[in-house]
Amino acid sequence: MQVDVSQVKRSPGRRHQVELTGKPAEPLSWQGEVLVFTQPLAVNLTLESGKGGSIYAQGELRTALQTVCSRCLQPVEYPVVTEIEGKFYQEGKSPVDEEEEFPGQVYSGDTLQLDGLIRESIYLSLPMQFLCSEECRGLCPYCGSRADAGCNCEHEQVDPRFEVLKKLLKDKN
Repeated sequence: MQVDVSQVKRSPGRRHQVELTGKPAEPLSWQGEVLVFTQPLAVNLTLESGKGGSIYAQGELRTALQTVCSRCLQPVEYPVVTEIEGKFYQEGKSPVDEEEEFPGQVYSGDTLQLDGLIRESIYLSLPMQFLCSEECRGLCPYCGSRADAGCNCEHEQVDPRFEVLKKLLKDKN
């Protein structure tokens, strides 16, 4: 996703509102899983030019991702609403503040490439595990059916180290 910054560069210190909508360039990979976008990206940005041709972008990003529940493996649509923020420096010009922890990205010409910033913002907003609901009990470890649906398998949890003792008790009786 790209944004034209020609007007922003001409008026330093002024803010410009930009609304972008579009399809992501590619699906995301997250913890070995491919996350597919189910809604287009909607980005509302405020662009402000600074010293030395730098441009500060701040706003909000909205979309939705298709994934699976980490417990029961059912499909889940995860809505993403997150802040997006970044600083861009004109190619060939060094950052004004050399002590910045996150120096920003580089742009050339009159176009900012936002794909990296968008991907980073989405990654930072994702949970450790996707869940279909907080109450999801996952899969039965014995039969593999959904524990929420109630499995009918009988399973007695016995530590295998105590099987010998269980056998001794049966032999004694």
